[in-house]
Amino acid sequence: MAQTTGGLVGIATKVEYSLNGSTWTDVSGYSIAVAWGGAARGKADRFTFDGDVPIVGVGKRPSIDITFSIVYTEGASDPFAVFWSAYELRTPIWFRWSPKGAVSGSFEFTSDSGFITACTPPVAEASAADIIMSELVFSVAKVTKSTNA
Repeated sequence: MAQTTGGLVGIATKVEYSLNGSTWTDVSGYSIAVAWGGAARGKADRFTFDGDVPIVGVGKRPSIDITFSIVYTEGASDPFAVFWSAYELRTPIWFRWSPKGAVSGSFEFTSDSGFITACTPPVAEASAADIIMSELVFSVAKVTKSTNA
């Protein structure tokens, strides 16, 4: 099989959030990274006396933890303020992102409503010239893959 030439670079990723599941706010200009974790199905292995390999079964899917890294800013309606409020008040929130950007025909990943279960306050170091960041962990039951119109 020939090597692919269709690999993507994440520089065009579009990231949005919604507080109602229908009106979306683009936060791509604040977003640095999207990381996926904690969604491995449960599994079981059982050996019998007669075989050398196990019988493998899979279970249900657990919740998904998605970490979003954002640039910290202090505007009242900036992403950090919105996400901090959603974290403190346990407000449901939705996220969606498109690795190729909002290009017609590209894939888009949209969450069900979930909750921000961690939101780090900004941290800084005096000797660093780094931009101050914040991370939030979004916990959700399901993410759906669809195609941008």
